Amino acid sequence: LYDVMGHSIETTKINSMAASVIGEYLDNTFSSDAEEETLSPGRLVNHLNTEFCNEYEGKGVFLTLFSAYFDIARSMINYTTAGHEPPMLRRKNGKVDTLFNTQLFIGIDNRRKYEEHSIPFYHGDTLCFFSDGILEARNPEGDFYGRQRLSDTLSRHSGESSELTLLGILDDLREFCSGEKMEDELTIAIISCCRT
Repeated sequence: LYDVMGHSIETTKINSMAASVIGEYLDNTFSSDAEEETLSPGRLVNHLNTEFCNEYEGKGVFLTLFSAYFDIARSMINYTTAGHEPPMLRRKNGKVDTLFNTQLFIGIDNRRKYEEHSIPFYHGDTLCFFSDGILEARNPEGDFYGRQRLSDTLSRHSGESSELTLLGILDDLREFCSGEKMEDELTIAIISCCRT
């Protein structure tokens, strides 16, 4: 999941460039023998940062990104976060953890080496990653939806499917906003581990 900072026709062009770089990287490096190494979030983010800096460094254009590889065989998530909102991981028991380790935005420093982190991902766990538009949604009083309310809503829907959890979050967001217009686009994804 990535997000270009800004809203304009130029943003659409930048989004397209990022999607193209990621797609070409995966197409050119994928092989069944090297799948885990190739799909390393750290390697992917480093490659994208190099290409992005070559194109936009010094132009005030930045990208935030969360990249993850689900290693089902080892019950792990390998991830790299570059300036993006830290995702949340709801455990089977309803406890919600935050995947911190956020690093520098993409497009600032072409020498930057992004690190990869790992966290266990067991049966019944649910990963929630999202754009900042979710957290910055406001109610009529001007309050932000925020991380704590999102975390509480995730916890409340513990034991439910990804689809029901997503619908629960969207319902809570609508109730919170009470008709207020959202100023930013909203992106949210829910992935649950169903493997025993």
